[in-house]
Amino acid sequence: MNHGEMIKFEAGVDDFVGHLKSELRRNALQLKKVSVPQCLATYRVSNLEMQAHLRLVLLGYPNGEPIARVSWLGSSGEERTCCYVNDVFEAITLKSNGRWVRSKRNPKETCLRELAHLLDGS
Repeated sequence: MNHGEMIKFEAGVDDFVGHLKSELRRNALQLKKVSVPQCLATYRVSNLEMQAHLRLVLLGYPNGEPIARVSWLGSSGEERTCCYVNDVFEAITLKSNGRWVRSKRNPKETCLRELAHLLDGS
């Protein structure tokens, strides 16, 4: 995607969200912007019959720590989340008390397993 295409897309977001906010207000609901997720990196898996993209999306800085979601996006639009990681790429998980803590999961192994599930269609 080139810069011009990105600008066109960004311009459309405001109208889309504005209309969505209006519809939600009719049902006494509010839509508030809380952060701007940023896709920091996207990689495409080659040598496959179907396309799969590995994405790293920055979700924000709760408690001052950066958090990112690592996921696969399949050709049919299905997204499979591998894990959430901190800035040193340790897997983390959200506890019921709202705090992110380090997980025992291995991010690399989890990503390989999720890719296998995506390719199997399970």
